[in-house]
Amino acid sequence: MTQHLLHIHIGPMQTFIAAARRTRDLWFGSWLMSELSKAAARGIAEEDSSTQLIFPAHGSDLAAGSELGVSNKIAAIVADPQSAAQAAKAALDNRYEALIAATSLQSKLPDTWPLAEKQLHSFLEFYWVSYPLNGDYANARQYADALLAARKNTRNFQPVNWDGAELQKSSLNGRMETVTPQAPEDEKNKPAQAPKDKKNKSAQKQYTDMMYEKFRARPGEQLSGVDLLKRLGMVNDNKSRFPSTSHMAAMPLQAQLQAKADDPAVKEKWDNYIAALTAINSKIDKQEVVYRNVKLPVIGELDGGLLFQSRLLDFMEKEETDKPKKALNTFLNSVGISDPNPYYALLVGDGDGMGKAINEMTTADDHRAFSQKLAEFSEAARKFVESKDGAVVYAGGDDVLALLPLNTAVSTTAALAQKFRKMMNGLTFSAGIAIVHHLEPLEDVLELARRAEKEAKAYQPEKADGSKSKKNALAIILNKRSGAPRMVVGQWGEIDQRLTQFATYYGKKELPRGLAYQLRDM
Repeated sequence: MTQHLLHIHIGPMQTFIAAARRTRDLWFGSWLMSELSKAAARGIAEEDSSTQLIFPAHGSDLAAGSELGVSNKIAAIVADPQSAAQAAKAALDNRYEALIAATSLQSKLPDTWPLAEKQLHSFLEFYWVSYPLNGDYANARQYADALLAARKNTRNFQPVNWDGAELQKSSLNGRMETVTPQAPEDEKNKPAQAPKDKKNKSAQKQYTDMMYEKFRARPGEQLSGVDLLKRLGMVNDNKSRFPSTSHMAAMPLQAQLQAKADDPAVKEKWDNYIAALTAINSKIDKQEVVYRNVKLPVIGELDGGLLFQSRLLDFMEKEETDKPKKALNTFLNSVGISDPNPYYALLVGDGDGMGKAINEMTTADDHRAFSQKLAEFSEAARKFVESKDGAVVYAGGDDVLALLPLNTAVSTTAALAQKFRKMMNGLTFSAGIAIVHHLEPLEDVLELARRAEKEAKAYQPEKADGSKSKKNALAIILNKRSGAPRMVVGQWGEIDQRLTQFATYYGKKELPRGLAYQLRDM
């Protein structure tokens, strides 16, 4: 029987992942696409024992919920491509339905579930193509790639099958209609300057509590069925949370907090602060929880966002913030922190010349071995970033997307590039880092980081002999809340070492504070 090379694409990828207001949305969107790709690969492997998976590599841990990160393109050698594609789609659908069921959305949306259900079953893309091997794997892969590109460009344009014209649009993607309950009418329609009477305030508080308890949403958020899957979807247990951007901005305070961790007076001041918060909003200490290994001393399992005064308005009215602010300042002063730095880093990076490396492979075995090495790198990258107090949004193949503390962003990324080069036999790794305020919209931050990565990929400095180096670079964009973004770019071994040296000098106060501004003006 003729064997065929099967290629499958699952989407949408970038637009779906980027539609995020919280890091939880960003992370779960990435995790979901990887999980559905694993399910499809598992379906192919289980449908026919003669199937030879190429990407993900045969023998990978494709179990539901495993740590393996998988891209949205699957490749396999199969005997019957149509049957294999159907098995992949069935396995994907089963996994997807199970993830939807785990959210209990149907019971939480008694009035709008039909609309949410239609939204949930309208956005996924599943394309497949195949080409006969005929003993020439390289030729079959080339043709299969071309066919898949053509199929993706020939999209299925279908009419929207639901009526929600009168509803507001999603706060995350701006396209789908909201399915979450709306604010009380008297509160929603009241002029901004009108005083809040007790009855209205009570109704608003009930609405606020309900939005968080049912949907992990803040008042005013408009969420579609797809958004709610991101917000409520379960990975392995009920602790499916992700560190916030504010928590990552607070991570450089770890050393200062650790120095006072055993001081009972400091702990008492922290407890006083939490008491001041919970006196106004009794659920804060249960809502603002970090279930990852990126915890801060003294504050324990609570999110580092509580160290920023600007976050208090998420939990209470402006006129209620006086006591919590005083308690927070008292705590910060006790550990020697005057004003927490509100910036963190988002890393986007991947391998250089991957297409060329794959094109040079003439056999399925070579491609499979390459795929296995990529899987090993992604697992090593995830563990390494977490060991450096970062949080991996996605690590699959050669791609890495992660939140990093500002003080270790460059060194962690440099070590990742080194690790990639070592594990992938000399292939290089380019990365973009966006340094941004913790309250900056996530979609904009992701766009900045991707822009930085493109600059790193395009970087071609001229060598002494007149030739040009390519890629193997780092680009960093700093986007402060005032002024235009600023970017630096350079190759590994140069820019990272230079920035690290400057930081060391600056930390020892061996460089004047205004030097960077003077160099910029020159």
